[in-house]
Amino acid sequence: MKKIVTEPHEEHLLLSPDFFLLENHLPKLSRRICFTASEPPRPVKQKPPVLERIVGPKDLQVSELSYSSLQLIWSQATGDVTGYRLLITPVSPKGHLLPAQQRQIDLKGDISSTPVTGLSPKTEYSLTLYAIYPGRIGESASIITETTVLPLVSNFHVIEEGLFSLRLGWMSPLGKVDKYKVYVPRTDRPGLIYDQILSGDASSHGIDTLEEDKEYTVEIYAIYPEGPSETVSVTGKTLKLVPVDQLLVQNATTDTVQARWSSVRGATGYRLTWSSSEGHRENVNLGDNFNFYMVQGLHAGTEYTITINPIFVDIEGPVTSAKAKTLESSAVQTLRASAVSISSAVTSWNAVPGATGYRLAWGPTAEFIGRDRPRQLALNGSTTEYVLKNLVHDTEYVLSLYVLFGSAVGPGITATFRTSPLEYVSNFKVTSYTSSSIDVEWSPIVGATEYKLTWSSGKNSWYFF
Repeated sequence: MKKIVTEPHEEHLLLSPDFFLLENHLPKLSRRICFTASEPPRPVKQKPPVLERIVGPKDLQVSELSYSSLQLIWSQATGDVTGYRLLITPVSPKGHLLPAQQRQIDLKGDISSTPVTGLSPKTEYSLTLYAIYPGRIGESASIITETTVLPLVSNFHVIEEGLFSLRLGWMSPLGKVDKYKVYVPRTDRPGLIYDQILSGDASSHGIDTLEEDKEYTVEIYAIYPEGPSETVSVTGKTLKLVPVDQLLVQNATTDTVQARWSSVRGATGYRLTWSSSEGHRENVNLGDNFNFYMVQGLHAGTEYTITINPIFVDIEGPVTSAKAKTLESSAVQTLRASAVSISSAVTSWNAVPGATGYRLAWGPTAEFIGRDRPRQLALNGSTTEYVLKNLVHDTEYVLSLYVLFGSAVGPGITATFRTSPLEYVSNFKVTSYTSSSIDVEWSPIVGATEYKLTWSSGKNSWYFF
């Protein structure tokens, strides 16, 4: 219908749901058509054009904020945007803008974020972003943010405490560090006990001009191109010149003694000295990792004074002393074998004063090599007897016994013995018999564990038991 009627449609199109009523409408319709046809045509109604609303940049956000830079993000402006203009203005501590320090950055129109660099640490900034259109500047959006402080030196700690020194360490902070300043302020009056500028790649430093047994507060800060960071401090105490807490002299032999001592914190070494009542005197300088030393070349049956003192670089600490006497003799005087059988023997020896143990070895002599294997074992210092078992009969063995003084082995002693041979049965005889049994007897053999008895009948049948 709309294709055949004149516009506007609402003026020339009549709709009716009931066509059978059209007869009633025809007179009115005819009159309406005739009347309208006699009038001049009405102008066509036109819709007014819809104008697009121009909106400037919005939703400004700051990310990746640091002491000298940030990342600015926004939602793009609408319309024919040709670019953006960013104004960066510092804000005074009282909240006033500082136009004299304002910076301007012109940006392309197809971006929605930009880095902002060259900022000052711990400073408040106003960031204003304008949309640029052909021939004019559009709406703007603003945000206020504050940069962070310069990164502090982290993990500042005392690595090592010395008698007159402190060694310090730290982790380099993020950012480009030009230098570090390390200093020790005075506690009783203004001024510095120590002051030193270090390179930016340093991560440790030693101060060796301090006093013994005194507490110090050491401070450090990093120097950046933007300026110095805040100060970080640590407290450390120098060591006290103390003696070795415990000196133990033990395991004396005829010509040696063992010295043990507790380590002294911060000591760079030790001086161990030994002297006899006869005027003999010797010493040795040892490293800081020593806490044990075997003194050798001593005289038998002589009393010695053992002293030790810690060394701190070139300064010697107090002396700690102990006395020890070497043994008159360190050898076993008697070694023998008894109760020898075909497979065992009992070995015994005299005790040696000061011995911490014994090493016993045994095996066949050269004439009987191959009949048995050599064996040995360690025994404690209180043992003076041991039973050898599982020996081979009728074999000569050599015994060797060594005295142990801690890890040192003293003189040895040897002895030989021979196991008993296998014996024959003697005095074998029939004592009585009947029609169905026979009683026999023989002399017993020492060491025998069992006997084998055989017999046969006249029909060459053999039996054994």
